[in-house]
Amino acid sequence: MSMVLRTFFQSVLAVVFIALGPALAPGQPIREPLPIDVLASLLSHNGRSPVDLSPDGEWLAHTYGRDETVPQTSAFFSASGFPFAEGNARMQAALTNTKTGQVIRLGGEKGSSWGAVWSPDGQRVAFYSDDTGEASLWIWERATGKAERFPGVTVRPLFGFEVVRWSADSQRILCKILPVGMSVAEANALVPDAETPRRFSTAAADQPSVFVLRAHIDDGKSGEQSSARPNAASDHELADLALLDLRTRRVIARIARTRTPWYAFAPDQKRIAYTDGAGWEPNTEQSIYDLVVYELATGNRRVVAERFRSAYGIDVNWAPDGRRIAYITSVQLAKGELHIVGVAEKVPLTITAREVPSFDTSARRSGAPRARAFMPSGRTASCGEWRPARVRVRSSAISPVISSGS
Repeated sequence: MSMVLRTFFQSVLAVVFIALGPALAPGQPIREPLPIDVLASLLSHNGRSPVDLSPDGEWLAHTYGRDETVPQTSAFFSASGFPFAEGNARMQAALTNTKTGQVIRLGGEKGSSWGAVWSPDGQRVAFYSDDTGEASLWIWERATGKAERFPGVTVRPLFGFEVVRWSADSQRILCKILPVGMSVAEANALVPDAETPRRFSTAAADQPSVFVLRAHIDDGKSGEQSSARPNAASDHELADLALLDLRTRRVIARIARTRTPWYAFAPDQKRIAYTDGAGWEPNTEQSIYDLVVYELATGNRRVVAERFRSAYGIDVNWAPDGRRIAYITSVQLAKGELHIVGVAEKVPLTITAREVPSFDTSARRSGAPRARAFMPSGRTASCGEWRPARVRVRSSAISPVISSGS
C-alpha cells in the first residue's frame, strides 16, 4: 500500500477512535448506523500532517482540526507563528490508545498544537504549540504525562509534513526555527500580504512611486553560514534549520536562513541532508531546489544536487548505508526522473533512470507527494505510486515490483 493511501486510512482510523472512543472496544460490534450527532462531531485530519505510531504500537500520535479558526493577520502565519499552509482551523495534537480509544490531548486550550512525533525509544513525543503566545517546541514525557517547552526557540514550520526529526538515540531533535535576531512579526512581514490593497505611495502621473521590502535582516553576527538571496516570493519559507540537544536544552548547530521543506539525519547520525528552495523557473510555476549535505562535526556544507525540479522538495530519501540519496523530479517542467546521488565521493555521482515511465506522483494526486525508499541493502530503490518499480543503483535497470497482469 502506498504511503499516501496508508496515511489516509490511518487518519480515518484515528478519526473513528476519537469520535467513538471506548465504543470500539473489542467484542462490541456496531449494529446500527452512526447517530447524526456522532457523525457531525467527527474531526478531520489533514492529508499532509503525519500519523505516527509509537514503537510499541499502543499509541497513535496525530493532529486534527478543531471546530474553530485562528485569526489570520497575514497570508502565511498567524501573529503567534501558527502556519496557514494547511488551513486556518485551530489544530489539536493528540495521542490515541489503539486498544482502549483513550485520547490524550497535547497542549492547552488557549492555542493550537500540531505535528506530534514519537521518539525512537517511545518515551517522548515532540510537538508544536503556541499556547504561550509563540509557536514553540514542546516535549511530552510518557513517564509523567506532562509536557515541557524547549526554551529559547520559536519554531517556524510551514507545511504539515515539516515535523521534527528525532536522532536515533532520542536525545537530539532537528527542526525549523525563526532566523537569528528575527521576531515572528518581522518574519511575517517578509512577504507582503496579498490582501493589502495598495503598498505604493500615491504619486502624480509623471512621478515614480517606489516601495522597498527588506526581506533579510542583518543581525551583525558572524560565523553562521547563510543561504540568503535577494528578496524572493519564497521568503515566507525562510527559517533556520536547527539541531536541539534535549540534555543541555540548547541549540547546538544551526543552518541559517534556509527555505527547507525536507530534512533528515543520515543513518550514521553524522550528517544532515536537506533541500533548500532556489525559487522558480522563469515564467512558470515550476519550483526548484538544491539538495545539500551538512557535516555536523565540521559545519561544512556541500550541494550534491543543484536546482532540481520538484513540487515540494520532499521526494527525497537517504540510503540505509548513508552513501547515497535518492530524489525524484516532479511537476510542470519535470520528467519524473529518479536520480540517485552518491554523497561519499569527492565529486557527487548522479545516476538517472531514463527511458522509463515517469515517477512523478504529483500530477496524479496533487499535493500528496511521497518520499521514495531504498531497500535495506542500499543497492536498489523503490519508487512509483500506482505501478511500483525497483531500480538497480549501479546499472539503472528498472524492474516492476508488481507485474502488469497481477
